[in-house]
Amino acid sequence: VTTALMQALNAITNVQSFVCIDSPLGRMDQDYKQKIIKHYYPNASKQVIILATSSEIRKESDEYELLKKIVAKEYTIVHDKERSSAIFQK
Repeated sequence: VTTALMQALNAITNVQSFVCIDSPLGRMDQDYKQKIIKHYYPNASKQVIILATSSEIRKESDEYELLKKIVAKEYTIVHDKERSSAIFQK
């Protein structure tokens, strides 16, 4: 519902807002994951922020390889006992 609302607002106002997607591929089958990555993410907005866990998108997975083709920047958040840090990957 939120995604549809954001797309409608973008179309009506001609203002492109970013889209932030949290845990996007958790409960999808392989075929549907690839369709989302190939067709939805590149067209959702000019800026799409994907927040995923390492178990959701593994570096050795097909999904990661597909995402690498369309991602401008990649960060890994590392947490130690006292703080979290973002590490630029690409």
